[in-house]
Amino acid sequence: MKDGEIGASRNAGDVGGAPVPEPLTFTHNGERATIDLARFQQPPSAPEPLIFTHNGEPATIDLDRLKPAELYDEDEEAERNLVLQEAMFEQEALDNPTPTLAPPEPLTFTHNGEPATVDLERFQQRPPEPLTFTHKGQPATVDLERFKPQPKKEIHMKHGEIGAPRNAGDVGVAPVPEVGSVKVVILNGSRQIDQVVPGVGENGAAGWQTQKVLGENGLPKGIYQLSGAYDASKKVHPQQFGGQVLHVDKKNVYQFGPDDGKGKSTVVKHDRKIFDQALGKEPVVGQCYEVSYARGVGKVKGELSQEEGAKLQNRKVNKI
Repeated sequence: MKDGEIGASRNAGDVGGAPVPEPLTFTHNGERATIDLARFQQPPSAPEPLIFTHNGEPATIDLDRLKPAELYDEDEEAERNLVLQEAMFEQEALDNPTPTLAPPEPLTFTHNGEPATVDLERFQQRPPEPLTFTHKGQPATVDLERFKPQPKKEIHMKHGEIGAPRNAGDVGVAPVPEVGSVKVVILNGSRQIDQVVPGVGENGAAGWQTQKVLGENGLPKGIYQLSGAYDASKKVHPQQFGGQVLHVDKKNVYQFGPDDGKGKSTVVKHDRKIFDQALGKEPVVGQCYEVSYARGVGKVKGELSQEEGAKLQNRKVNKI
């Protein structure tokens, strides 16, 4: 760089440079003498680091790092970046060379009794031509092959990996209850009756199978495992129930019991005989019935409205 250009060296005496001391002139033994004080001037040194205490610990700041950086020409920076990018592209091309594919064999067949050939190489997809243009008056090229979409890798998940199928017995999956267990699923305006059946699960094991899909009959949405229903006849203390009938089978009638204290209704199980004796017919799913117990013996007193059933359910005597 020439003197005066950005980044050129600055000498003593230049504008902004360190001042040069005047020579010391004096008389020694009657003779004129001079001492060049510039010879004794110390060169500028880096600033001493700043040492202090921070949160009770010694700390240091290197003040030399805070000196203003040298200025440079923007065009020079752009040129350096362009050269760097080209070098990176060339290195990437060397590291990942494009595989050379052998030309396909011609297709030979017989057409109208005569041998015929189709040159399949004419239909082979060729790589795109590089894009050539001028940048700042210089020729430049972009390899369009680098922007081709890469084929997606096929993912094969093994059992136990994230996203793989989960079966009964896996961590976080509830085991299938014993064969014959029933659950009632009330969702989307329907009542689905599922039962554990042998041979329908994985590897021939027992699994859930839908037996019927019926109307919801005004029942609250939810999934109700009948195997966990409370047997009302097992308690000797007086009890009264007024909830809706959830399900009826050949032996039992399942009815909504009182709230479990966590905002969820319990399910109680009654012997179907006490309904047959009192009603003379099968109880209606979704209908509320008053059922009372004394010393474990149950009795059906009749139908209730939902409002009457709710009041009966909330009585203290109903707590299971």
